[in-house]
Amino acid sequence: MYKKIVMIIAVMILGTTIMAKERYESAASIDLARNFMDRLQVQQPITYEEECFYFGELTLYSAILLSQFGYIDESGKWLRDKPEYSLLCELIRLHASDYFLHGKKTEYFFASIPKIKINKKLEDGIFNAFIAYVQERSDYSYLQASKTIIITYRIPQKKLDFPILIDGESLASQLGFSLNKDKRIVLNENAFSILKKHLMKISN
Repeated sequence: MYKKIVMIIAVMILGTTIMAKERYESAASIDLARNFMDRLQVQQPITYEEECFYFGELTLYSAILLSQFGYIDESGKWLRDKPEYSLLCELIRLHASDYFLHGKKTEYFFASIPKIKINKKLEDGIFNAFIAYVQERSDYSYLQASKTIIITYRIPQKKLDFPILIDGESLASQLGFSLNKDKRIVLNENAFSILKKHLMKISN
């Protein structure tokens, strides 16, 4: 977890040298995150068009799945028609019951831009912001009283992105993404098989 945080910060620092500062609208980022959280709880497949609305097109983890399923080549060139349903969002939605507390709960959304130290001065980051979605149970008879989801928001593109953290744990690893023998990120065989069966089911 800490290594990933360090990597995120390093990318953000690099971004300050190559990107012009964009105006960050926290309300818009919260609205997008809230919309996505609500959409995950709807029992209806998420389309590829919806994925592009939330995340943009051909983001890292989406491209990994599209490549594994034979939609694009390694350069990102489309080899066939775009899928009707989002591979990434459906993979996320398959496990949606694990992200949300059941029963009566109170929900909070917070947005912030991390501070970066540049030339001994703290400056606002311009690459990513982070949205915290906090759920608290009203009934404390449940074992787990709260749950926190941290969503990355790409400021220039005004889209959501990975990494997403569920109570401090990487959602990507929970979904089945890992490094293969060539040190490339892929969806593991078991998760791939489950997603493939799910996509066939909702397409029929």
